[in-house]
Amino acid sequence: MKTKKELTTEEIMRMQNPTLKFMFIATIVIAVILAARMVQAVSTLNMLAADSGLTESAQRWFQDTAFDLFGDVGYIAVCIVSSVMFFFTLKDHTPFTRRTSNCLIIIAAVMMVTAVFSPLAAREFSSSVIGTNFYIVKSGNEIFASSLLFIISAFFRYGTKLQQESDETL
Repeated sequence: MKTKKELTTEEIMRMQNPTLKFMFIATIVIAVILAARMVQAVSTLNMLAADSGLTESAQRWFQDTAFDLFGDVGYIAVCIVSSVMFFFTLKDHTPFTRRTSNCLIIIAAVMMVTAVFSPLAAREFSSSVIGTNFYIVKSGNEIFASSLLFIISAFFRYGTKLQQESDETL
């Protein structure tokens, strides 16, 4: 049996293949669940919008539902791009490709846009439907996560460069 140092990249990817397949299927399942949540949120918002005499707590709940709706749109896009990234990682037998780092940059950008614009969109939507102004929900966690993904994509870009140099050496 070979030691870890003697394993080739293809052998390591073959060993990790079940994990990557599971992650691919999990991201698709999450996207479907988010889509179902969006349908439920839209029907709830339609029902609440028809009721003109909402209490303050119902109005806040309306805004939170609108925030979830706009946030889920971005997260579905993240799930789709993640699925594509996992698919091509399985196909290429290595995570260190230019495509993977580009996918990570796209995921980080979508998360950043979602974090910044979903609270604003939810507030504008709620204000136009109900007619009252609400607070803007902070999205610090999403902004932090997207910043980390930008950094991780730089690591993958460097890993891609090292992988190419290693392949050229062999």
